[in-house]
Amino acid sequence: MKYNTKSILITFFTAFCLGLFLPTSFAAKYSAYVKKIESKADFERLKGEPLHHKYGQVYSVKVIQDIHSQKVYFINSNDYKYHYRFAIEYLHFYGDLTRFNDCNYSDVPCRNYVLATINYYTAIDRYTLEFSSTETLTASNFELYAAIKELIYFPDNFYLYPSTTLHRQNIIDQKISIPVITPNEIYGGLVYQPVHQTYSYGNLKFKTLESLKNDPINETDIVVLQGSPNQLDICAGVITVNFQTPLSHISILCQNRSIPLMALKNAWENKTLRALEDSLVKFSVGQDTFSISKASPEEFEKYQKKKLSNKKEIQLEKRLEVTKLVPLWNLNYESVDFVGGKAANFGELNKILKQDTNNLFSIPNHAFAIPFYYYDEHIKRSGADTLINNLSIFKGERIKLDSILNVIQILIFQTPVNYKLYQSLLDKMNQNKCNSLRFRSSTNAEDIKGFNGAGLYESATGSLLSKKNTIERAIKTVWASTWNLRAFQERNYFNINQQTVAMGILVHENFPDELINGVALTSNLYRDDMGGYTINCQMGEESIVHPKEGMRCEQFILLDEWEFHKTTTVADFISFSSLHPDSSLLKYEEIENLKLVLRTIKQHFYYNIPNNKSNGYSKFTLDIEFKLVGDERKLIIKQVRYY
Repeated sequence: MKYNTKSILITFFTAFCLGLFLPTSFAAKYSAYVKKIESKADFERLKGEPLHHKYGQVYSVKVIQDIHSQKVYFINSNDYKYHYRFAIEYLHFYGDLTRFNDCNYSDVPCRNYVLATINYYTAIDRYTLEFSSTETLTASNFELYAAIKELIYFPDNFYLYPSTTLHRQNIIDQKISIPVITPNEIYGGLVYQPVHQTYSYGNLKFKTLESLKNDPINETDIVVLQGSPNQLDICAGVITVNFQTPLSHISILCQNRSIPLMALKNAWENKTLRALEDSLVKFSVGQDTFSISKASPEEFEKYQKKKLSNKKEIQLEKRLEVTKLVPLWNLNYESVDFVGGKAANFGELNKILKQDTNNLFSIPNHAFAIPFYYYDEHIKRSGADTLINNLSIFKGERIKLDSILNVIQILIFQTPVNYKLYQSLLDKMNQNKCNSLRFRSSTNAEDIKGFNGAGLYESATGSLLSKKNTIERAIKTVWASTWNLRAFQERNYFNINQQTVAMGILVHENFPDELINGVALTSNLYRDDMGGYTINCQMGEESIVHPKEGMRCEQFILLDEWEFHKTTTVADFISFSSLHPDSSLLKYEEIENLKLVLRTIKQHFYYNIPNNKSNGYSKFTLDIEFKLVGDERKLIIKQVRYY
């Protein structure tokens, strides 16, 4: 037999390039996949970013098992972001993405593959096997875990991570004895949390909550905080030792201001940070790490000029011709110019409620609005208008500014409320047989597009039966909060003309005892290419936006049924509440109902209100406050604002 030497060399060279004759660890460097992960180096070569970003400092390797051949493929996850593309190129899958998803995320006759991801959580040094949260775990999933365990170098440090309630229940029902790790174990073990990923320049300062009282933050400070204050002065960046939810006051303030925010549990003692204390630095927050280094005065000046050049003065609309209490049915998105953002959005919420034939949710009863007219009239009678018109003179002088703002608030409290307004309120309360009402801020600089204003103003309860918490005091408390220092500074930061600001008031019944309080965002904050809702909730009246020290709320991503499974409600958990650490605060039916209500509200605001479609439906995000109250655990939607 004669051999063609040239052909043999070509064949061998081709096989060499494809990694067919190489050790697994060497082939991993050059191949799209390997059949074993034999070392840390193998994992490092294959790892990529996870598709979701629920946690920081996580690295992923995608896995496919061919059901028919039982072969397992560990995929180079830098080259292949999705399983689908690998299946097309290497496993000869024929079909579009829809067919691939429909067939391979559940045990159906057309299924070809079992799809999974191995995630490595660096903070806790754990490897996990994770399946899509839209998938129901069955025997094939557990068999894949067993198969992978024989092919990896870390079998004793390999866990199944059931991130959804359904996953955990399937493990229990099928009596599976596989090492499992919980969301709380992962979340609790994290050291670093990226909250708002961007960069800035400023002077690095260390602040305790106590020191903030006597030594205020400067606008150009990047602060390391030992604790979580309820409010935060204007600054250039924040590092906190406490983890934050996306909806905490600090998170929202930093995102609104477009400044970097991260949590680092050892930040107070961190040698890198301490070495730069009181220095001018550049600070950048990324998904898996942060960077901080000394900066020159020239770099800082250039950054400041660029930042200031983008700010144009904002003139707010303020109509004063409405002189009567405005009933709920007369409020809509156009009402913002005479009752403010909160009341206007509440009017739209009422429209949605009227179309809710299935009685899925409620809103607080006896709602109406006090228009800007009465606030404006009160300010002029008090004499505070003269001071307000001259506030711009003292923008940069904090002590004088704070003093003048205090005088404005004193004048508001000293001046009697318009008798006509007070009598109208008494008539309304008698008509509704109600002795107590909640008075909530509703400015034209709040709950509007481009300016969230969360936490800036005060709300108050007024009662006919209380000598202290009277109706008149509640009204004045809300009006006076327009001119607290933090509200003024925040508006000034966004270059809002302070003379155009006006305060309306949304009024409704007090809430009964609440079992659960929650906040939802109508988008998936942790994965751009998958729709859903981001949920934070907590027991009773424990605060989500400003939790007590050591308190953790429940966090999960609620996937929309427009994704793979059109009949399944999927809640992908990040953490459980520290007050209810073993399971969700919400029942499955309550989660399902919440999803339907959130989708209905999002669709209404997106499709029926002008100028909401610029970024597309999936990225259109509302910030919705909800509660479960009473023995029936009725869902009440308290508020809708733009995020």
